[in-house]
This record gives sequence, structure tokens and C-alpha cells, in this order.
Amino acid sequence: MYKKFDNIESATHFIDSHSAPKEHDSISPKTHEVKSSFFSGLWNQTESTTTLEEPIKHAKESKFYAVSRGHKCGIFKTWDECRTQIAGYDNPRFQKFSTQEEAELFINFYRASKLTPGFSVSNRDWQYNERLGYSMNKDGWVKVFTDGACIHNGRGGASGGIGIFFWKNSHKNTSEPLIDLRQTNNVAELTAISRAIHIVKSDGLRKIAIYTDSQFAIDSIEFRMPNWKKQNWTRGSSGEDVRNKSEFLVLDDIMKNMTIKFIYVPGHRNIYGNNCADKLARRGSGNTKFL
Repeated sequence: MYKKFDNIESATHFIDSHSAPKEHDSISPKTHEVKSSFFSGLWNQTESTTTLEEPIKHAKESKFYAVSRGHKCGIFKTWDECRTQIAGYDNPRFQKFSTQEEAELFINFYRASKLTPGFSVSNRDWQYNERLGYSMNKDGWVKVFTDGACIHNGRGGASGGIGIFFWKNSHKNTSEPLIDLRQTNNVAELTAISRAIHIVKSDGLRKIAIYTDSQFAIDSIEFRMPNWKKQNWTRGSSGEDVRNKSEFLVLDDIMKNMTIKFIYVPGHRNIYGNNCADKLARRGSGNTKFL
């Protein structure tokens, strides 16, 4: 079932009126930004829920499989990877695209379908508060871009850093090395997010919109952490501790009494805030190009 709309409100109403609440709808927080051009008919809103056959597309096209409801949400390059995430999952939602941008918009559209009043997705609604050093909207949301970097990630001599960007010339912008932590890119991404939340929370503010290019961080925090907590931070039947357990414990604690929304932004697409957070993270990692 699909239909073309002129605005996000109409599209959201259509989805809400034709969809029963699903398992992940109750997980909070999880709201993501969506581009208005997405609603001009980029894709037919079809779901394949009764078969695990590959969605049909023209031959010789690039293939990007977007899974917005499955064991793991994200974008996959092969049908086998996609099928692994939807096989055995109740009422999965997935679609194949010829460009990565369309796949990203598909995922962000469904994540944006439950926008909370007071949270803005329009850049025009954000104003810089020079005294506080934050970009904020009229309802008290703080906007921040975070990033993590690691030189020689996964190898000897690795060095990680974090970047937190609130806005140009903000005294709250942060560039720091990973200290007394495992030097990996994922640890850096998670640490950047927890530090950003800490900074905002320390100022008595309770609403933060975090823009990040780490799909790993978003998926882990939104979809996996609730289950990990129930399992005492272990990985199911294996009984092994979840990877990056200490970082997730810090996040779980700092997120208490906060309303947080994650917005995925594609990396290396010349998005100003993301570029600035990336430079701060690289500088923190000791990359001499950014010192």
C-alpha cells in the first residue's frame, strides 16, 4: 500500500491510520530527521511481509537493502545480509533501492513517523543561544552533532578521540582524546554521545537532539540496550558480556531523566555540523592534520 503526499503531516497521519503499533514503537527515544523531498515519490511504500524472496528491481542496478523493522535495522549491500535480518521476524519492513540516499531516507522516514510535539526537524527553527553556547528551539531542545575517530582502529598503536559540536564558536564544543578507554572507533562514538549528554544535563537542560553518522550507536542504544539491560548486559544464551559494556553502562546512567532523540546523518556528505564534529574528533585522536 502506498500513496504520495505533499507534506510530512499527511504522510504521518496515513501511516498511523493504517498501521497497528509494533514492537519497536514503544522504545523511546527514537525520532529521526527526514528530508521533505522524500515525500515527492522517491519510492513506492511497499512491504514484503509474506515472502523472503528478493524484491524485484531492474538488472545491473546498484543494490541497497533498507531494513526499518527487523532483527537489525540498517542498510545492507546484499540480499543475503538483508534476509538474515528479516527471517523469522514478525512483520518486517524492508525495501530495495538503487541509491544509498533513498535507502537512508526510507529508514529515517519510518523513524520520523512518531515525532513528539516540541521537537523541530527544520533548521529554521533552531536559534543559537550565545550565553549558553547551544543551538536550541523554542521548546528547549538542544541540537548537537557528535562523532568519534580512531587512528589505526583495531590495530596496535590505535588512538581515539571524540568531537562534540554545538555550533560555530560555541564554548561548549569539545575535542578530547579517549583516556583510560579502549582505543576503538565505536568506543569513541559512544563516548562522544555520553559526553554530549553530560554537558547538556550539567546545565539543567533535559532535551537533546543528537545528530550522528554512527548507525551502530543509534541501533545499539535504541534497539539493543533495552534487551541487554533485561539480560544483565549479557548476550542472550551465551552469557557473555556485551561488547563495549562499560560504555553502555555509562550511557544508561547519563540518559536517566533525559529526553533524547537521535537523528542519523550520512557521513562525508558535506553536512556542516557533521563535518565540524568529525574534525574535532580527529583532532582529539591526535591526527596532526587537525591540530
